[in-house]
Amino acid sequence: MNKNTVYILQKDLPNAKAGDKYESTDSGENYINLNAMATWDVSYPKEYIENNSDWFVKEEVNESKPTEKKQWEDEDDDFLWTNKLAMELCEFVGMRVGKGIDIRQQVELLTEVFKQSKSKKEEPQWEILSFKNLRSGIVYVKKDNGKFNSGNGLDWDLEKFDIKDHEIINSVKRFPDNTVWSVDMVTEHGIITAFKIVGSTMVAEIKNNIFPYDYPLYLSELKAPKETPKPEWEILKLEIGGVNYPIDALNEKEKSIAKIYSVKRLSDGEVFSVGDVVHFGFCDLGDVKIEKFVIDTFDKNKISAYHSFAGKSIMCLQKAPKEEQVPISIDDREMFSINDIGSCYSSPKDSPLYNQFIIELYQLLCKKINNQSLNK
Repeated sequence: MNKNTVYILQKDLPNAKAGDKYESTDSGENYINLNAMATWDVSYPKEYIENNSDWFVKEEVNESKPTEKKQWEDEDDDFLWTNKLAMELCEFVGMRVGKGIDIRQQVELLTEVFKQSKSKKEEPQWEILSFKNLRSGIVYVKKDNGKFNSGNGLDWDLEKFDIKDHEIINSVKRFPDNTVWSVDMVTEHGIITAFKIVGSTMVAEIKNNIFPYDYPLYLSELKAPKETPKPEWEILKLEIGGVNYPIDALNEKEKSIAKIYSVKRLSDGEVFSVGDVVHFGFCDLGDVKIEKFVIDTFDKNKISAYHSFAGKSIMCLQKAPKEEQVPISIDDREMFSINDIGSCYSSPKDSPLYNQFIIELYQLLCKKINNQSLNK
């Protein structure tokens, strides 16, 4: 079988689109799809591809054209290599090459894709919209004049930012679709944790529950979630040093070090706070006090209340019923006298003002005792 045999995907897969091409490897045992690198749909066995005509159709090849591809290392290769391009190629191939399939075939195909992309006239593919200072939490936003400003009146040039040690790229715009991507944004692939510039390419680092580490993805490959989830809760108060503050009263730096104190569930308006007694109903915990709130690492739209090691989504949380308070009759309680109050003070007692104070205090205490109910 010719190693360049190609089959065309007829229907969408989770990580591949109809029209994508699956090309055979050197061994002829597998077919790979360059558009689906680093996904589960990158490779399929020969038997699966060639025996599923509803999903894969063989591409017609013009036999008059040579089928042998010119290798990137050929001496007659007219592509002009530089040290910078060689380093970018290593990054390009290293980020996309998969495991368990023919590595040589992947390198050859990826190199051709890289060369083609560099042979075209390069247009701007992205621009930085904002930086964030790692120490202060201050965000510097790009203005119409091309400079960055945090709102304090001072403009900063792009070259002034130290991306390695002091600032991080907080948001970028992608061309030509003009979409904006930012740190902590939820994408189809996971949550963006950082941006890095590799050569002249912008790369986003992604965290999800599939890989145990943040993995890089080209900005051009990012996809928005198919459906943006509606918020189900909102934070009302944050706690710093034992003091609770409304969330709007804190700046970004203060918010980054604060603990969540109270959360409102938007579906019914119920408010939950640290210290509230809620019903967990599992792990034999019964009714427990909320010790803390934790936002889900992989899905920022979810939040749970925790007691010790156990957590429960705020969407399933129920407050424990309060114990009924039984009033105790005090009709038979012995009432104290005005002399009991007077004897508690050692100040002179011959003043009219003092006598009037004692009388008013006595009357106030008697009224409060007669009106209050004592708990068990």
